Amino acid sequence: MARKPDTPCATCGKLLWGGTTSLPAGERTCLACRRGSWVQQCEGCGASEVNYPNRYCSVACATRTRVGLPGGDFVNEEAREEARLERSRRKNRKRRTGLVGLEPDSYTLAEISTRDAGRCGICRRLVGTTHDWPHPKSPSIDHIIPLSEGGDDSRANVQLAHLGCNVKKGVRAVGDQLRLVG
Repeated sequence: MARKPDTPCATCGKLLWGGTTSLPAGERTCLACRRGSWVQQCEGCGASEVNYPNRYCSVACATRTRVGLPGGDFVNEEAREEARLERSRRKNRKRRTGLVGLEPDSYTLAEISTRDAGRCGICRRLVGTTHDWPHPKSPSIDHIIPLSEGGDDSRANVQLAHLGCNVKKGVRAVGDQLRLVG
């Protein structure tokens, strides 16, 4: 003879499988009722009504929170993409300087662009922000003395450059570029 659920849930009355538990038969509850009692607040936007295993009210809220925006603010896709690119640049800079035993300095492409007045340090033409990587006229950071030649990853050793100019320069320190900007 097959077994059947025989103990009713104390909250909703749904029949549960009997078994050896620490609770008496009149206090047992089903999983749905237990989860419903574990409602908590969303860690991203602060909304309530998030059931226990979940930490966020939606996938979008979790993504916004992981991007690092204060309070889980809702932003457009461009700001999220720019934050992702900046994290990627920072990670790659840290990896590259770690290979030669240096400690990376903290700077961003926007800060270097503002410092250099938007001009390429190699060809001296304006570097536009309308082109995206890998376009030859897209902005990039050039190490005046390359890391492989003993240069450091500091603000004084970097300059704004077109990606095409930077690639053409390659891994060499050009004589007229040895002026270090502080």
